[in-house]
Amino acid sequence: EFVESRCYATDYVFATGVQPVIGHDAKIEYFFNTNPSLKPRHNKDGSVDYHDLNTICAINKGDLLARLTPEDKGANGKDVTGREIPTRSVKSKKLEYSKNISINEDKTEIYSDVTGHVNLVGEQVVVSDVYEVKGDVDNSVGNINYNGNVHIFGSVRGGFTIMAQGDVIIDGVVEDAMVQAQGQIVVKCGIHGMQKGILDAKGNVIIQFIENAKVFSGGYVETGSIIYSEVNASEDVIVNDHKGFISGGVIRAGGKVETQIIGSAMGALTKIEVGMVPEKKERYTFLQKEITQLSATINKISPVLKTYQEYISAGRQLDNKNLIYMNKLLNEEKLK
Repeated sequence: EFVESRCYATDYVFATGVQPVIGHDAKIEYFFNTNPSLKPRHNKDGSVDYHDLNTICAINKGDLLARLTPEDKGANGKDVTGREIPTRSVKSKKLEYSKNISINEDKTEIYSDVTGHVNLVGEQVVVSDVYEVKGDVDNSVGNINYNGNVHIFGSVRGGFTIMAQGDVIIDGVVEDAMVQAQGQIVVKCGIHGMQKGILDAKGNVIIQFIENAKVFSGGYVETGSIIYSEVNASEDVIVNDHKGFISGGVIRAGGKVETQIIGSAMGALTKIEVGMVPEKKERYTFLQKEITQLSATINKISPVLKTYQEYISAGRQLDNKNLIYMNKLLNEEKLK
């Protein structure tokens, strides 16, 4: 057609092709740390902190955990002869997750159903409201600060700290460490505190034995023996072993103290206080001490103020220095 009826300065299309559209693989974006660091922190003074290792990815109920961007398959093209040009193949993915997780309608986002912690096991997102340590709490785990329940299958070694918003269950022993819980503390063995170990629970404390440690309970304390320890309970302290004994230390209970033996043949000083919640008694003791101090201060100020009053009543004029001092004493008296 061009040859028979030539038209110059005109574009003619003799052949066309279609460029293939290159797609992309599916992609999953995670909204938590998928690789918690086990490297110890180096302090400014050159020391190394082997306790705070930042191994827990804490989450709240309703948090977005991951988002899937589906694969784009692209589109095949054609060459100028009409033959198909295939695009490259792409990989598809899907969100894998365990219990305590919800997914949206189009299967592209997952959310946490509980407040707890999250980690990535292979390709699966795992959420739990119980933080489990299969071994000991030591340099391989570090300190634990968790917004839920904690279960330690081993022991808690000296110098480490566990803080939980729920219950703490320890299958082994506690050394000179600190364990705090907003719920209960259960230690299936006992605590060798070495004068440094502390158990502090808003709920009950249940433990096999207590030795050279401090225990604070917002409920009751139940144990097999207490040796040279300070035990404080808002309710009862029960030493329920058939040979249960309390030897040395101070026991304070808002309710009763129940045991087989108190004291020892070696004459270990053992103090038992019952009938008042330890926190209230501590507050009462503090206020009594403060009242005594304030009374002493008032007794010291009053004679001086009386002298000034008699001086002024006699029609005498105080100089500036004494006037300032008198006003200072009056302000102190008002504050007391």
